[in-house]
Amino acid sequence: MKWRPVIRGGIALAWMATVFWLVRVEAHPEWFTHSLAGYDGLIGRDILVSDTWMRVINNGKPVGYSRTSVDVNDHELRRHIVFENRTHVRLDVLGHSQLIQAVASAYLDMNYRMQEFEFSMVSGVIDVDVTGTRSEEGPFDLVIDAAGQPVVCASISRMTL
Repeated sequence: MKWRPVIRGGIALAWMATVFWLVRVEAHPEWFTHSLAGYDGLIGRDILVSDTWMRVINNGKPVGYSRTSVDVNDHELRRHIVFENRTHVRLDVLGHSQLIQAVASAYLDMNYRMQEFEFSMVSGVIDVDVTGTRSEEGPFDLVIDAAGQPVVCASISRMTL
């Protein structure tokens, strides 16, 4: 019976310490540091933020890989954050082994708005390049190039990005 108040007090003290830690570190750190770093504090300067490799499997067999990376570039304002994906797969198409390579990139500015994007696919049968650049008239000017011939040059006017 003598220990019951001590145990209750210890539990209450431990609970208050964990609540303080939650508020201090997780919920409202700006109350104690007087700064609002936001996402800029999460993305370090001149470091590779993310690099992910995945194996591509078709019918239980590995047929290729995909690599996705996110990088920070402080030297270019329009390409401050670079997202890139490279995919290489070898598939059987109509009885023939076909190597397909695709590269997609997106470039964000300092305000985390996409400014440019690129996509390229090389398959031996058809090669396609797509580029988009933020423009004054519409959100993006788009160029689609197939087999070295510009197919479409257009402005995307109604798109939410």
